[in-house]
Amino acid sequence: MKRMTSLLLLLVAYSSIYAQYSSAVPQTWEIDSWDANNWNLAFRTTNTFNEDCYPIVSLQEIDLGAGLVNAALITTSYNSNNQPISEVTQLWDFSSNSWTNFIREDYTYANGVIIEELTLVWENNDWQASEKRTLTYAGSENLLLQALTQNWDISSNSWENDDREIYAYEVYSCSVFFIASIEFQDWNGVNWENYEREVYSYGNCLLATLEFHYWNGLNWENDNIEVYSYDENGFLIEVDDNDWNGVIYQADSRVLITNNSDGNPTELISQDWEDNNTWLNTSRGRGTYSCLPLGIAEGNVLEAVDIYPNPAFNNVYILTSRTLNVIIYDSNGRELQTQTITQEFNSIDVSNLSNGMYILKLVSNKSVQTQKLVVKR
Repeated sequence: MKRMTSLLLLLVAYSSIYAQYSSAVPQTWEIDSWDANNWNLAFRTTNTFNEDCYPIVSLQEIDLGAGLVNAALITTSYNSNNQPISEVTQLWDFSSNSWTNFIREDYTYANGVIIEELTLVWENNDWQASEKRTLTYAGSENLLLQALTQNWDISSNSWENDDREIYAYEVYSCSVFFIASIEFQDWNGVNWENYEREVYSYGNCLLATLEFHYWNGLNWENDNIEVYSYDENGFLIEVDDNDWNGVIYQADSRVLITNNSDGNPTELISQDWEDNNTWLNTSRGRGTYSCLPLGIAEGNVLEAVDIYPNPAFNNVYILTSRTLNVIIYDSNGRELQTQTITQEFNSIDVSNLSNGMYILKLVSNKSVQTQKLVVKR
């Protein structure tokens, strides 16, 4: 079981890579390893979706040397707003050829945002509390201010502080809030102590750099920096990771990203910078997509609706003969704005949205249509 647990953690780490770069969950996500000459399939995640294209079952497989075998099964349940309320991870038991409980994540919401993440582990044929993450927000924008992580202490039968994250924000020209920094602190039993910080910068309202600093006891010191590059559609195509050598940042690794027309990555190639000044392949992720977030089953779509331009600048124009409710969501499924249109020619103001990818949902009394919307200025 220990070997399977370690393999699971590796699989989850690799399989979650696509989540960093994609607004949609792929139907399949495969990870290949590089052996200096060829790519070899090492991991695969296959997702099954609900009618709104949110994953309800994720099967994760791993190659132990003789082809892919079962590794983990993740089952997710949602509330009426398609927000996850419980996620159960099971491991494959080769001795009994069956799935066994491993970890469960329970989520609690208030005012449309998550306020608690509770982690439970399967022990003695029951779920036992292990970790709790409590999130605090402020303002009408529900900006996350703090995330407090606590561990369950069996001896004291109480929650004990472990670490916390402190969030700060800035407002850019696109009139929306962006994370400026996150400070990570450890609890020493009496006080909170700094240990790491992330500092974000933006260009054209897209993430440009992410700096990582560590606390030396007195000051913040450079550790590494990620630099983000985009194509003309605002799709992320490269992430360069550079380490601080005490004087300057030097190349360490990078991820090259190929996207489909919706802006979702179909291939991620990870490479390390070698001493001979060349890039060496390390791993590759490959994804296929069958659903978009907030999507619907085929056949249940509106007809005779024209939407343009896409990418949009400040307005999106909709030509239709129907009365429709128009809803715009961000990539996390949060509703940003809604409008009812009753005329043949309609203009939707998106000037308050930053550059990036959104979901446009059109609802009539009989049908629904969703599609990606790109805002680019």
